[in-house]
Amino acid sequence: MRKNTGTEVVLYAESDLRPKHPNHGRKWNAKNLFCTNCQGKCAVCNAPCCVLMKAIIGMTEIEDQANLKYDEDQICQLACSIDSLVGEHGMDEPTFIRCTQCFNFVCPDCCSQCPVYPCHDCTCRVCSNHVPKDYAET
Repeated sequence: MRKNTGTEVVLYAESDLRPKHPNHGRKWNAKNLFCTNCQGKCAVCNAPCCVLMKAIIGMTEIEDQANLKYDEDQICQLACSIDSLVGEHGMDEPTFIRCTQCFNFVCPDCCSQCPVYPCHDCTCRVCSNHVPKDYAET
């Protein structure tokens, strides 16, 4: 399932050009199947925090276009079915990073980390007005 959704666990290696993700030991731009604590959409680009959130957002968009209504029980059933399918091995630490200036949660593509040790502050591209090109590439 992780291979099909692009959420394979790829650990950080010293040879990586980008820094280690500050919330876990994976690569900077790691994607989640199902967050331990969903954070919704990125405050800058509106990207979903995980595949589950992407599905929920998709259901909402379909609902709006077709005048359908999914109630909270149906959305919870979707979450529970994904959880029962993948169990603990599908849940990941959040990939969104809190900007140290505006305190919004943003996706790794919308922020950068100060390279100076021990600073390592993470700022979103709105606050810093700059995200290095190699951070935004996937």
